[in-house]
Amino acid sequence: KRQAVDNELPWSKFKKISEVKQFFKNYNRDKHMADVIKKAFLKYTKDKRSGLFLVGSAHAQIYPSSKEKRAGYYLIKEFGDTSIYSILIHSFVIHNIEGPYKHARDGLFDAAFKMNNNRPIAFPLTKGNLWGKQDYDLVIGYSKGTYAENFNGYIYLCPPEEYIRNDFWENVYSADFIKELDRRYNLVAKGLKHEYKLKILTRNE
Repeated sequence: KRQAVDNELPWSKFKKISEVKQFFKNYNRDKHMADVIKKAFLKYTKDKRSGLFLVGSAHAQIYPSSKEKRAGYYLIKEFGDTSIYSILIHSFVIHNIEGPYKHARDGLFDAAFKMNNNRPIAFPLTKGNLWGKQDYDLVIGYSKGTYAENFNGYIYLCPPEEYIRNDFWENVYSADFIKELDRRYNLVAKGLKHEYKLKILTRNE
């Protein structure tokens, strides 16, 4: 069974950044995600299978970040630390709106993976191992504690430079809606052109 856990935001009502900020003062997005998952499990109590929560890494943190508590934290509190396993996929250090910026731990992790010929690997994060005891620094503005305090496991697939950024919107959205996305981006950041380094938004420009 699939269950959408995020909420649709009233973007049509937002005209200024101050309105967006005021909305999020009264809306806890991560708590909402955790509550939806809780209700889903209560609804399907006869189904003994586990669930998979796919979300951006900051939302999966089980340690309270420097700004706020994340969905991973609320799920741990609800289901217990033996029922929730939060996994981080290796990437660049990122910003919630812009980026990417640099390598995690100033390249320490990538240097270690290179010594292993960049072979894909997955391993648990514990407070006693090299990875686990490193200060968590992967998401700018949302990093606090160590890697082991924030996540239970780590997956390395390839060097982050080899990731393919899939800018798919022109094959999915209409030109008018792409302009609306740009309007929304400009309320919280610097627009789609800046984020994706575009000369034009759509082929119609």
